[in-house]
Amino acid sequence: MATSFALDRPAGPAASGSAADEPAAGGSAVGGQPFGSAAQRWILRAVAICDEPCQVWFVERMTERSGPALHDDVEALVAEGALVDSPGGLRPGSAELRDAVRRDVPPSLLAALHTRAAGVLAEQGHPAAAAGHLLRVLEAAGPVDVPLVSRLVADPAVDPATAADLLLAVRAGRDAGLAPQLRRDWALAAVDHLMLAGRIEPALAILDDEIAADRAGAGYRALLLGRLGAWYATGRPSLALAYLDRALAQPDLGADQRSWLLTTLAAVAGRLGHPDIESLLAAADQAQADAPAPAGELRLALARAGAALSGGDLPAARRLLGRVDPSVPAARAQGAVLRVERIACQLACGEYEEAGTALRFAEADLGTLGAATQPMLTALDCRLRIAAGELPEAATRAELALRRWPSGQLADEVHAELLAVRVEVAFRRGRPETARELLAGVEPPADWPDAVAWARLAGAAAFDPEPDRHAGFLRAAVDALARSVRPLLLVPQQAPALVRAALALGDADRAHQLAERLFGVAQRVDSGL
Repeated sequence: MATSFALDRPAGPAASGSAADEPAAGGSAVGGQPFGSAAQRWILRAVAICDEPCQVWFVERMTERSGPALHDDVEALVAEGALVDSPGGLRPGSAELRDAVRRDVPPSLLAALHTRAAGVLAEQGHPAAAAGHLLRVLEAAGPVDVPLVSRLVADPAVDPATAADLLLAVRAGRDAGLAPQLRRDWALAAVDHLMLAGRIEPALAILDDEIAADRAGAGYRALLLGRLGAWYATGRPSLALAYLDRALAQPDLGADQRSWLLTTLAAVAGRLGHPDIESLLAAADQAQADAPAPAGELRLALARAGAALSGGDLPAARRLLGRVDPSVPAARAQGAVLRVERIACQLACGEYEEAGTALRFAEADLGTLGAATQPMLTALDCRLRIAAGELPEAATRAELALRRWPSGQLADEVHAELLAVRVEVAFRRGRPETARELLAGVEPPADWPDAVAWARLAGAAAFDPEPDRHAGFLRAAVDALARSVRPLLLVPQQAPALVRAALALGDADRAHQLAERLFGVAQRVDSGL
């Protein structure tokens, strides 16, 4: 194959020595620059396959050369303009040269170079860059390096979207060659990473395909159903509970499967004020003891904290959330939720400066936390702005977020929260017609547990001088708050508005019940409530 970078030897990267340093037969050039030595071409290839500048140690590992001979070749390439050096590292002299080098390398050799680069970078503690190289190999139908894929998708330094892409590339026509258990594990991991990356449709498509195929027995089916339950937890908790109950009803569950399902069920139920939360927590505790897992510990912490918040015990919730480490690599999704819950608790306690700092750090860590966390952080930022009196800024940010993430891409709870910000600001700034227009297209659920997620939007509607326009919505929210007062902890200004609205609707019993519940909560919380 005659190319500008034709191989001079069949045995891979050039080793140091006289044969490697001899000019190639006939010479060759790209972009007007002659590169007559195999050693120089291998250096240029190693640099050209990288999207970012690379250090000399990377070139040494890729070419299996080091010392003065390599350094002389690098200097020669820099002098000729083939490479550019900078404090950040080496890069090709131009984009045109880089593209020419990549084009002239045979596809199978290019895949081998990217595979080697992935291994080198992973060994040297650069997993994100390694994942980028490995993804190119897999997307080009290259061989699947099972240990390396497993290592990279579990590394928190690899963002969830890239981890998901790695697993999807393997899944695209080649997962049939994997061991059955590994194929199942990677399918579940792909779903988890896609959810964390905010890519809901492909995650649900995998779950639908796997459930329909039904090729691995009741235990695997239970975990697939459990993933569906986990997704619906903050949108339609009635569906979440139904899927998790269905999953737990599958026969012959293993201890680890049962633990995953019971700790997930407890985490979902705790937020809702579930009447059986104590027995659910006891079952989840025992299951976690039978099959310990780091993610299970975080789910149990979220379950207990959620139950405390449902009862209005904010100090207890903060203690529970503070006892666990959200950075556990094996529990990325739970760690992201944990950080969001901690910030919400800071806001509920009136610690606005601390909450603002935590929000900035969390937004800087979105590569690790996952894109699905960003709308939640945006909603919290809006609440912080309202607390600081920045009403127009809060409403603008919520509007931009709703445009960026349409309702189909957001959990119902997050969508309702962002909409609640806009509605509340409109009412408080004397624009009732604007607020009513925003509420006009909303069809909130009327029954527990789904109504809990919409309670803050109902609290915003309670600012309407004519509450009878939203009578059904307000009554459903007050009834939901009798189960879980958690939604109001973040928005204490809505509490008196809801009580007044209930009285205006003639629901004295509901008003007094809510007022008594809020008074009990206020005894424990040093905040505006």
